[in-house]
Amino acid sequence: MLERKAARTALGVPAPHALRFSVITLLLSMLQIAVAQDCSQITKFGIFDMKRTSQQTDMLDDVIHWLTVNEYQSESTARSAAASVGISIPDVPVPLNADGSYGESHASTWSKATADYLQSHHESHQKLSQDFITANPQIVSAWQSCVTLFGQSGLHTELVQVDACKSSFVAWYKPNSVKDLPPRMVTLAVDGAACDKPSTSRVPYGGFNITCRRNRKDSIVVSLNTNKGNDMRKLESLPEESEPPKQVAGTKFVASPDPKVCKVSRGTPGNAMSYSGTCTAPGPIASAQYGCDGPGCGWCYGLRNDSRGPDWDINGNTLTWYRRCEGWAAALMSYTLSYSTPQDTLVDNPTYDRDYALWTKREQAITCPGIAGSSWHW
Repeated sequence: MLERKAARTALGVPAPHALRFSVITLLLSMLQIAVAQDCSQITKFGIFDMKRTSQQTDMLDDVIHWLTVNEYQSESTARSAAASVGISIPDVPVPLNADGSYGESHASTWSKATADYLQSHHESHQKLSQDFITANPQIVSAWQSCVTLFGQSGLHTELVQVDACKSSFVAWYKPNSVKDLPPRMVTLAVDGAACDKPSTSRVPYGGFNITCRRNRKDSIVVSLNTNKGNDMRKLESLPEESEPPKQVAGTKFVASPDPKVCKVSRGTPGNAMSYSGTCTAPGPIASAQYGCDGPGCGWCYGLRNDSRGPDWDINGNTLTWYRRCEGWAAALMSYTLSYSTPQDTLVDNPTYDRDYALWTKREQAITCPGIAGSSWHW
């Protein structure tokens, strides 16, 4: 009778203690399902830190931090990575410097220079944060819904990317009364990563935190089952740069091993004749040599300079020659042209070595050790 009276007083209707417990458990489970559903769009890439006391204006900082730990070195790759997860970044005045660094801090990556800029320019930080909020209404809406749910009582979890290889799984419990004890964990299963085992078998009010190591090409799924509700977090695989940075393609001219030879006969012997003609090479003419064969060569002169030496103009691929020959003897004149031909090459790119080193480091991080899953039962 005492037990039934207590049950009627607490619930308002006669009910067994087991039913009362089931109703509470069901409500908690429904709450956790709602949290998982409403927060998945904001937490799935591990970008936003939902557990800390945060304002909407901190969202841009979380995005820049995410880009920094993933070492997207250039502005274009950083924006492409953000766009691939549905995030638009406002224009930030962080230019590429002449020495290959970025911004006022001369950081090695655009994202790091942007983080430095936001820290040192308070007014610009506020404006850019507002621009970010305006440009990402869906992200902001998901963030607001998740923050609201995280403030409610019950079980809460979060999976956040820490660096290129590590993520952090956090779980905490917010009681609905002083008699609401921390839940007991039943199972904790991890797929796609190797995580540390929790040092506790309960989810304390202050929460616990474990580190997970993964292969960045794979997603992580962490499922926590307790006697007061269940929750699941998924961290999607990260966008990757599929190709290394490339040097800038260009063209240079190299000397051809085979010169171009043009031969010109003096024409009808015995007549004084003036000659003018052209000789064209396959590439830009670097130099030319005049030659003459025959007894009449001594009677051939430059048309414009009246000398037995060359008389020509060179313009790009074309040599224009001028001669005047007299007397009866024959002469065969020749113009031997040395020229260059275009060849595709890689021109100097001052940031290539740095960008390639960063890309290599990032590729190594993609194959982080510790990929096997983890599972514990209590």
